[in-house]
Amino acid sequence: MFKKAKKLFQVKNNKMSIKLILLSLALWGQNALAKMPKIDDPTQGKKSGFLANMQAYIYDGFVFGGLIIVGGVFIVAAKNIIVEYNNIGEGKGSWAKLGTLVVIGIVLVVACIWLATLAAETLQD
Repeated sequence: MFKKAKKLFQVKNNKMSIKLILLSLALWGQNALAKMPKIDDPTQGKKSGFLANMQAYIYDGFVFGGLIIVGGVFIVAAKNIIVEYNNIGEGKGSWAKLGTLVVIGIVLVVACIWLATLAAETLQD
């Protein structure tokens, strides 16, 4: 099988292969004349000065990081609830423990959202 593939991609004529390489290099080097997209201003608005703009972008980065943490907390809570539900199906778990995990998961997600909002307000000042 590999011998057939090798024969398929093998170039018989050395001059032909040089011409193909030169043609591909000539076509590959064409410039793209597209403009790059404009970077959006930070959510706090465009500030005067480079340092103020960088602080606004860093603020946006921290808010985004908070959203990632909240998403991670949600995924971990959901995973634990699903594992406990599977344990109930196998006879190893109880409905009371599942209910406890649901309540704790909801409290953790709400607390993380509240803390992320509080942190964003603190960073804004």
